[in-house]
Amino acid sequence: MHSRSVMNARVLIAVAALFVPLSVFGQTVVVNPTTLSVSASSGSSVASQNVTIGKSGGGALRWSITKDPNNGSWVSLSQMKGTNSGTITVNFVAANMPASSGTYAIFTVTGGTSGPKPVSVNLTVAAGAPAPPRLTVACPADIAVTSSDGSPVVVNYTATTSGGVAPVSVTGTPPSGSSFSVGPTPTSVNVTARSSDG
Repeated sequence: MHSRSVMNARVLIAVAALFVPLSVFGQTVVVNPTTLSVSASSGSSVASQNVTIGKSGGGALRWSITKDPNNGSWVSLSQMKGTNSGTITVNFVAANMPASSGTYAIFTVTGGTSGPKPVSVNLTVAAGAPAPPRLTVACPADIAVTSSDGSPVVVNYTATTSGGVAPVSVTGTPPSGSSFSVGPTPTSVNVTARSSDG
């Protein structure tokens, strides 16, 4: 009588478990402030402002910035991406700003799992000072002076101005009181006026 022995083979399967800290999945980007306040007037400069970027949760957090396509032309940023924390200097180009007051989106910070973080500006546009009247120069009519002996003759003339910002300087070339040569061809005088605002 023969007996058979049956061996039960056991197969050990090693299962490797990958443990990822929950804090990595919970990373969020923190932006402060999310709204800036700016007052601007035509032709004036606007002070820059800072926006800080931080994070909550463990591990490294990479973030990036996208400028708003409608309002990005009047905003420049010191950096467009970074890791963990950072400070963004926001510079404003007053000449390109909207002409009306309101709230305008300027850029968005993206990073982590919290979704995009928009940053906007409450813009107050102040009425600028009215432009001064246009500076104009009024020259005298042609002057004819007779020379008794054909020698050069002294001629005095006066040019007046209006508009501009006082004081206004007036320069004639040749200046009033100069001696003008006698001849069939008139001598021209060029008069330049300059307002104190340039």
